[in-house]
Amino acid sequence: MDVTYASAAAFNTWSDRLEQKGCSTWRVTLNDSSFNDELKQRSPDIVVYDRFLLEEQFGARVRETLPRAVEWIDTQDLHSVRKWRMEHDTPFPPQSDTLFLREIGALLRVDKSLILSDEECAFLNSIGIPKAKYLHSPFWFPEQPQPSNLPTFQEREDFLFIGNFRHPPNPHGLQWLIENVWPHVHSALPNAR
Repeated sequence: MDVTYASAAAFNTWSDRLEQKGCSTWRVTLNDSSFNDELKQRSPDIVVYDRFLLEEQFGARVRETLPRAVEWIDTQDLHSVRKWRMEHDTPFPPQSDTLFLREIGALLRVDKSLILSDEECAFLNSIGIPKAKYLHSPFWFPEQPQPSNLPTFQEREDFLFIGNFRHPPNPHGLQWLIENVWPHVHSALPNAR
């Protein structure tokens, strides 16, 4: 199986690492027919878009050049929902929201989308998006063996929150932790820091 990482962004140490692991890299040019020519030559069977914006940029060219290719979007989360939540007090945007309509359009154009959260799957189902168009795919972490020298649960009491605060859910999550969770933790574990 050949895996190719295509990007219009400048390559960096991450793309170098992919190449070291046997993944080929391809620097693409936006809105240029050379993309179609190179795509036809590479002729992948599966195309995965990292977010709906990339499907908007490249999807029509992929479908024109490779009509039999399977197309997926790896959403991470529904970006229109995230943006809406950052600006409003309601969990989901109205169905008339422009960004929402663009994102749903992309999800409907591809064969399948990976959706991270149960709530977003339920939302898509509630607005009539067929379940065949998306797959619930929460973070998958293989079970890791635990070192035997770790303190027991009863011996633990201090906490650490790590975040960069550039992504709005991080400071919001910390604020929620401090205001809603920490008082309960501190009352149960008064020596916790």
